[in-house]
Amino acid sequence: MVTLYMNLMSQPARACMLFCRINCLKVEEYQINLAAGQTRSQDFRKMNPLGKIPCLKDGDFVVSESAAIMRYLAQVNEVPDHWYPRDPQERARVNSALDWYHCSLRLPAIMLTWYVVGQTMQPTVKLLSVNDRSAKRQLAVLKDTLKIMEGFYLAGRDFVAGDHISIADLLYSCELDELQLLDSVEQLPTFEELLEPFPKVRAWMNRVAETTEPHWTAVTAVLQKVVKRGRERRQQIISSKL
Repeated sequence: MVTLYMNLMSQPARACMLFCRINCLKVEEYQINLAAGQTRSQDFRKMNPLGKIPCLKDGDFVVSESAAIMRYLAQVNEVPDHWYPRDPQERARVNSALDWYHCSLRLPAIMLTWYVVGQTMQPTVKLLSVNDRSAKRQLAVLKDTLKIMEGFYLAGRDFVAGDHISIADLLYSCELDELQLLDSVEQLPTFEELLEPFPKVRAWMNRVAETTEPHWTAVTAVLQKVVKRGRERRQQIISSKL
């Protein structure tokens, strides 16, 4: 039995879910209740001392970190080569994109996500405090990251590591897709305003979604409900000031 411990509001978990569903892998999805602190439970910590999701359990073997999970699954299953190429140079391009993702895209994006959470859900949820000044700083970092994506990773390519979709595209796109939550607050640009100066990034986001359908819509359905509520909240605030 192979089990993926996940939550539908986790960007890296959604990337792993997409990979499994697209490739029809026999992997059970186990929904972790983050709000209830399930990752901090004794049972979960015994399995994964890091206390993080996504986490994959294959028999007695346990691996965490989304990139490692998808690398592992690509190598132990028969999946199309483009996901994680066997050719050393093509694989190196995917690995390079995966390594760059963690500090260059993941960090500012998750900080902005938690800023939105703090603005819209306090005091119900307050796992990480990000103030206005820090959010603006992370927004600047994110814009620099998007410039690099636009000018390097997507320069003359359809996807971030080449002409075909790879596991790196799943991580990048799920991370950016979560930033639709920016539409919930007035203090930051909306998602579309953020991407407007980066047409290659916007077109690539659409391309990834189209390439992974119908799974993209299914896996992002919960996020879209939250985004819709956030947009309604923002509109109510704007209307109340008129």
